[in-house]
Amino acid sequence: MASSNKKELTEEQLHEGLVSGVLKLILKGKLRSIEKMGLPDDVKKHARDADKAFKSLGKSLKKAKRSGSKLPY
Repeated sequence: MASSNKKELTEEQLHEGLVSGVLKLILKGKLRSIEKMGLPDDVKKHARDADKAFKSLGKSLKKAKRSGSKLPY
C-alpha cells in the first residue's frame, strides 16, 4: 500500500510547510483562518504585518503603473 511508504518529515520540511500555508492564507486575505489555527500570538502579529505589507505593495505598484504611463520613455 502507498500509505505504508510514508517518510517522516524533517523539522525543516515541517517549518517550510507551515510558512507556506500561512503565506498562502495571507495572500488570499484569510487572516481569520490564521487567527483560528492556534498559533502563538507573535506569529499572528507577524501575519497581520505581512498582510499590511502585501496590501501596501499592491497600492504602490498600482501607483507606479499610473505614474509610469506618464513618463516620456
